[in-house]
Amino acid sequence: MSLSQHFVKDGVDVYVYDTFEKMGKAAADFAAQIIQKLAAQQEEINLLLPIASSQYSFLPALCSMDLPWEKINFFHVDEYIGLAADDKRTLRNELLNNFIGKLPYRGAYFMDGLAKDPKAECRRYAALLKAHKTDLSVLGFGDNGHLAFNEPHCANFDDPEPVKIIDIDPVSKKQQIASGYFKDEEDMPDHAFTLTLPTLVSARYKICVVPFPNKAKSSHDALFGPIGEVCPASIIRTVPNVTAFFDKDSAGLFPG
Repeated sequence: MSLSQHFVKDGVDVYVYDTFEKMGKAAADFAAQIIQKLAAQQEEINLLLPIASSQYSFLPALCSMDLPWEKINFFHVDEYIGLAADDKRTLRNELLNNFIGKLPYRGAYFMDGLAKDPKAECRRYAALLKAHKTDLSVLGFGDNGHLAFNEPHCANFDDPEPVKIIDIDPVSKKQQIASGYFKDEEDMPDHAFTLTLPTLVSARYKICVVPFPNKAKSSHDALFGPIGEVCPASIIRTVPNVTAFFDKDSAGLFPG
């Protein structure tokens, strides 16, 4: 499948593929193997999913597979505050309308961007996560190294809360606008809900799916830079069972 590079860095199993499409298919095949393994062991599988343009080869490949969807609960990793559930710009609707909506899944759980009490909404979603221990977490890196919306200015490797409210970093705003999700900064919310770093990496299995040249620096820093909140994605080097998939562009700054 045109594997360009394979190595292990600080326990992270790293695969680099020639193209975005091949990377996504390889990551989906790997995720499917984990799901099938879990399905043979348990009646319920809890899966954390991100949504962004970087997942647009992984998610179609995964959702096209014949998997035990009836056992799978989907949880989303972040959501904008201030957008109604039926707003097409919500991360919830992008995931439902473009990917998982037609699957016969067991359950799908999202955060309410118009919750009257955002802190109470964090507690509600945290209770759901506590009741459904995460089996598999799919992660993507932001241009600034964020995971979900754990921005460098507010990321915490020891965050005491499972879910929190953050103000969105200007780099992340530019990333979302460049991807076509919003017209400009005035069109985009300033705040979001996010699962915290400890929550994201608490899953039994972790898969990172990270393509595109604009992710080259954050990909390099996550694997080869100092481990710390300045690059939130570097937390993947502190936990077991992490497999990371890159394309040749996002791996462009990798040594050797």
